Amino acid sequence: MKSIRFVPYTIEKSKRKAGVFIFYRNEMLKEYGPIRIQMTAFSKMMSEKWNALSENEKELWRQKHALSQYPAEQIPIENEYEEPAPVIIIQNPCQICGYLTTTFQWICNLCFLNYLNNLSAEYYQYYNL
Repeated sequence: MKSIRFVPYTIEKSKRKAGVFIFYRNEMLKEYGPIRIQMTAFSKMMSEKWNALSENEKELWRQKHALSQYPAEQIPIENEYEEPAPVIIIQNPCQICGYLTTTFQWICNLCFLNYLNNLSAEYYQYYNL
């Protein structure tokens, strides 16, 4: 006796994505607005226009079609530029006042200027200038 075997079958067909010409025709349909001719006549008119387009114009429509395949959130973005390395700030305390400096000096600029002022004052006092 032969056995019956059930094979799963799905009714839903996967739709094939529309080609560039169909995309062009649909965009022209949107541009023309409601038309009062048959779709076959409109499609024939659009195919004649499509064939009359130059390769540069067709390439523009191919690019528009490629962009329309993905919503804006799904378009993969390639990083053309490398992210800069994080900046590490080394803070050194001044040996006199404790102010944090980002240079490799033992004392900060203010303390150094203060030191020079005191030094020049002592110089003037010493030589009685």
